[in-house]
Parts: sequence; C-alpha cells; structure tokens
Amino acid sequence: MPVAPPSPLPPSLARARRYFQWRPEHNENSASHTVQAGDLLYGSLTYDARRNSMVIYHNVSGSTSWEVTTVIPIQSGSNGVPKNYSIAYIVYEKDAPCGDYPPDGVVTFTNIHLACDGKPYTPKWKTSFVDDVCNNRATVVDPATVKITWNTKAADPPAEMIAASQAVKGLHKRVPAAVRARHSVA
Repeated sequence: MPVAPPSPLPPSLARARRYFQWRPEHNENSASHTVQAGDLLYGSLTYDARRNSMVIYHNVSGSTSWEVTTVIPIQSGSNGVPKNYSIAYIVYEKDAPCGDYPPDGVVTFTNIHLACDGKPYTPKWKTSFVDDVCNNRATVVDPATVKITWNTKAADPPAEMIAASQAVKGLHKRVPAAVRARHSVA
C-alpha cells in the first residue's frame, strides 16, 4: 500500500511502500521519499506465478520522480496451500496533531482497479474508523474512487495516543479511517 504518514508536515510528506501481514505478523517498509502536495502517487500489486510472489510497485510523479519495487514471496498456510489474499484496504494511519495533517483536509484515491485470479471485479467497499482522530473519515465516491477526509481544526488526539502510534513498527494498532473490500474466491 502507498503510505503517506503526516510527519513531518507541512509542507511535504514522507512516502513509502508498506507490506503488512497479520499472521504471522510481519511488516516491511521500503525506502521513503519526500513528495509534495499535488504529486501523483501510483501503486500496484501483481501476482507473479513464476515466482509465486507479489510484486509491489509504487511511483511518484509531479514535483519529483521516484519509484520502488518489492517482491514478497506468497506464504503457505498451515495446510501447505499458498495463502489467497482477497481483501483490499485503503488506510489513513498514524495519529498526529490535527494541524499536522495536510491543510486541504482530503486525499483521494482514484482509478482503483481490482482483479482476482486474473478477473476484474468491482469492490463493495466498507468504511470504518477505530479512533476518532481529527474526524478522519473514508467516503466511497464510487467503486473506483475513495476519499479520506479530516479536520485540521479538530481537537488533537491525546499526546500518549500520538506517541504510541508513531512508535509502532508494525501495522498501527490505531487506524483513524479505513475502507476495505472483500472478494470471495469461489
């Protein structure tokens, strides 16, 4: 997933590629790169059958040009069968003081295309939030467009929540806003 944590802000974001799995827990981040408001962040995840791996690719265009590719081997479950990844997430994470989030109050994910087993499918996104941080909320515009908004003037989350979020090395236990789509594989 592309990651644009709100630190340091303003005026730029540190941008990286993140891979996270829940069982067994494993987090892997790419090198990061500074991007500016208005830059286009692109990401793709493609299955490589030859290597039985996920190829995760991200690039940035606009004020700068940068890309990173990572190959993650597909794990096998306890039954020896390779895991089938069938849930897509768009997550805005990292609790921060509300004034540290980008001042325009919105990030929009567009041109979202999902496929499973080589066949395109239309996601049925669900929105949620764990902690009400800066009124972060996800809104599904349509199956190919998701917006996450926040209020930079909202009351800051407690300092200990911010410190805990910034210190976690794995998937952040506190996710202000998220959308997910589950695809059932027959």
